[in-house]
Amino acid sequence: MLRFLNSCRLRAFFAAAWLLILAASPLTGQDRSKAAANEGAKAKPNVLFILVDDLGFMDIEPNHPDTFYQTPHLSRLAARGVRFRHGYAAAPVCSPTRASILTGKYPLRTGITDYISPNGGNQPEPWRRPTRRLPAAYRDRLALEETTLAEAFQEAGYATFFAGKWHLGPEGFWPEDQGFDFNFGGIDRGGPYGGKRYFSPYGNPRLKDGPEGEHLPDRLASETVSFLEQHRNRPFFAYLSFYSVHTPLMARKDLQAKYEQKRKSAPPDVWGQEGERKVRMVQNHAVYAGMVEAMDQAVGKVLDALDRLQLRENTIVVFTSDNGGLSTSEGHPTSNLPLRAGKGWLYEGGIREPWIVVWPGKAEAGSLCDQPVSSPDFYPSLLEMAGLPLRPDQHLDGRSFVPLLLGQKSGPLRPLFWHYPHYGNQGGSPGGAMRLGPWKLIQFFEDQRVELYHLEQDPEEKEDLAAVFPGLADVLRKQLQQWQTRCGATFPTSRIDSPDKEKTDRKLRRPPNVVLIMSDDQGWGDVGFRGHPHLKTPHLDRLAEDGIRLERFYAAAPVCSPTRGSQLSGRHPARYGIPYANQGHLPIQEISLAEAFSNSGYATGHFGKWHLGTLSNQVRDGRRGGRQPEHFSPPWHHGFQSCFSTEQAVPTWNPIQNQKIPTHYWLGPGVIAQRDLSGDDSRVIVDRALPFMQEAIQKRRPFFAVLWFHAPHSPVLAGPEHRLPYADLEEDYQHYYGCISAMDQQIGRLRQALQEWGAAENTLIWFCSDNGPAASGGGPGQKPGGRQRGSTAGLRGRKGSLYEGGIRVPAMVVWPQGLPKGKRFSAPVTTSDVLPTVLAAAGIPYPDRQRPLDGENILPWLQKEDTPPPRGLAFLSKGQLAFMQGRFKMVRPAATAPLELYDLERDPSERQNLAEHEAKRLAEMEAAWKAWRQSCRRSRQGADYSEP
Repeated sequence: MLRFLNSCRLRAFFAAAWLLILAASPLTGQDRSKAAANEGAKAKPNVLFILVDDLGFMDIEPNHPDTFYQTPHLSRLAARGVRFRHGYAAAPVCSPTRASILTGKYPLRTGITDYISPNGGNQPEPWRRPTRRLPAAYRDRLALEETTLAEAFQEAGYATFFAGKWHLGPEGFWPEDQGFDFNFGGIDRGGPYGGKRYFSPYGNPRLKDGPEGEHLPDRLASETVSFLEQHRNRPFFAYLSFYSVHTPLMARKDLQAKYEQKRKSAPPDVWGQEGERKVRMVQNHAVYAGMVEAMDQAVGKVLDALDRLQLRENTIVVFTSDNGGLSTSEGHPTSNLPLRAGKGWLYEGGIREPWIVVWPGKAEAGSLCDQPVSSPDFYPSLLEMAGLPLRPDQHLDGRSFVPLLLGQKSGPLRPLFWHYPHYGNQGGSPGGAMRLGPWKLIQFFEDQRVELYHLEQDPEEKEDLAAVFPGLADVLRKQLQQWQTRCGATFPTSRIDSPDKEKTDRKLRRPPNVVLIMSDDQGWGDVGFRGHPHLKTPHLDRLAEDGIRLERFYAAAPVCSPTRGSQLSGRHPARYGIPYANQGHLPIQEISLAEAFSNSGYATGHFGKWHLGTLSNQVRDGRRGGRQPEHFSPPWHHGFQSCFSTEQAVPTWNPIQNQKIPTHYWLGPGVIAQRDLSGDDSRVIVDRALPFMQEAIQKRRPFFAVLWFHAPHSPVLAGPEHRLPYADLEEDYQHYYGCISAMDQQIGRLRQALQEWGAAENTLIWFCSDNGPAASGGGPGQKPGGRQRGSTAGLRGRKGSLYEGGIRVPAMVVWPQGLPKGKRFSAPVTTSDVLPTVLAAAGIPYPDRQRPLDGENILPWLQKEDTPPPRGLAFLSKGQLAFMQGRFKMVRPAATAPLELYDLERDPSERQNLAEHEAKRLAEMEAAWKAWRQSCRRSRQGADYSEP
């Protein structure tokens, strides 16, 4: 493509481009403004500015007639005005663009170059993500010294009104401090995070709660209509700034149901890859669609009011968005195709926005404009359209697009600029960009490489032409740098200033690989290092020697599924609704470890038993697959990019041939593994996991791998090789010990491969079992099994029981680069602690600070010699409850049984009940457990979820 530019034309283009760049300068528009002022003195036009949050260019029907979303009112608006096909936001995230609209300046000049985080977590000082550089600092409020667009209208006698999202600073810097007479809902938050989010009660100090369940977009429209009614006889500047369609993803039930029905005939999900993030390629998200239509209905409500109040012919209406659609993170709700990427990226999907401008009697209704324009241009344009004096000292970067609205030429070719020296939550990295005519250059600040695209020929930005036209790329790069210098740009910095900076940077750029290994039904005594009389586990023993033995490690539940969910979510199963094995599923709203790692650039893979939901809605699979579609919740819906997963347990030898319940290994949506499935099941799993790890290492990409073995769950089978060391024992013991030995061998194989690949030092491996051993003596729902011969090493109870034997399991953690060797850690630890601990090791913040976690980050205690202070660990399973605090443990072994109390330090086998002697302590522990239980009930009722 673009071979039409031969060398002569190329030289001519360079010369023309350079002259045009030098000649490019903002038009003042003073002459037009004076003329308009004389005419406008008779009747000042009203201005209605409508801003949507995170709405993509392709999300509205005027731009994309085949969109999944229905926006009839925006189609009505577009028919009345001019639709810009190359309208841009000044940044790929919200706050900077919002500042540019109100000031007429590029974000670089206001200092607001990233979204404003209330806790400053995206500033360089507290930065914890394992990125190559530290992001640049940014200003966290819009300076009061700026003369905003609202203040300009206010000074001209206009009534000014704001409703919705502000996100430009703390209290004292809100709309009422920046030129708006009225403020309904504008505060420091970037989304509707209070109360019930998009439904009343809102928990917003600048928006009174409406009736229970009132919908926020409709409420903001109603406040706007009320303002119009009260100020119909005075010129007004109304700024309707929707929180929609920003996360949390929540829709009205009627609209969600409508689009869930529509989705049945829509194309299925298709995913692409943008850098290290998956990107949605199809619009079919029912909740997001409902949010888009609700926003459109709210716009229609305001447009109807303009008609009813006979204000339509004297009201300028603007409609736009603050950045591109969310396609690479946080639910991936929309697709921006054919535009590349989305919010948080400097590709077109992140910065090209819907732009509609209605100027009754002036701009041709239903017309199109293909000239590039940017959000700072609104300031001078609206002043000129209203017949007000321009303020060139204020709107330094904006250029009036009035000539474009009138069908005139725009003057000299004009460059547009972007500067985003930050790491976006959506996967984008620090960079700058500029557009000149059809050409667009992107510079990436981590390594200073550039990409060059011809947007007329390649609107999808697929063909990087920087190597084809290096001279042009250099011209544009220099022009971008000159602009950055003029505006005082700040850039990402090296992470550490030290004499050995290069080496340190390389180390910091390599966050740890993380491998979580879990066995199934392996008892606390089922390891060689605990003195088992027969079982040999040399590789697990070595793992314990090379790392930290967790002597009091607890599964969050006495059975498998709830425990597995706790490891991935950091939360107790009572919060997310998996009470027992083969019940419930991991809700899509839970934030999994795999999602957190995937969103931070990790390769993520799940291998082995899943058991957190069904893997197929159509194929009969396991106990529930194909028969309980409401529990469809596969690993690829929870952040895992690569999978080799089963819905439930399978035989541990020849796992396909020996099945009684048909169960498949799934590689992804609708894809079943067909080959190399014979022999030892642990080997089959590791055979799939090792290539995944090796590929990530070769690509210098950190990986997160979950290996959930089936051993030694029933049906317990071992091959001849692994039965042989136990030939003098009964056959049941041969199989039980043999399948554990086989798993142990594969763990050794995995560690050896990491050593050979040079990845062992910086790989964190965490091993544990999901519950105590099966067979007689367990809790509710557990029955004796044939070859289940596990050991609790003298602890009371077994699988299904909340006594120690049911929940205390073997565990150890190894990370040569980050943890001491040969340490024994005796404080209580649970599977819920895995998430916060490994995220801390990787420097990744948990995405939702408001969501309660049951786990704690124990990394500082693992690294030190200190003992952590006592904390409460709560348990609940099938009428049983337990609560631990330090050395003491409260247990209720059945729903109708009395509470029991044990001192685990003196009585680890729980034989001496201290309930009568320690009544006060027991009462305090019961009260603490009840408070925890109440918190879980709130979580289970959806209080923690932004999306129903």
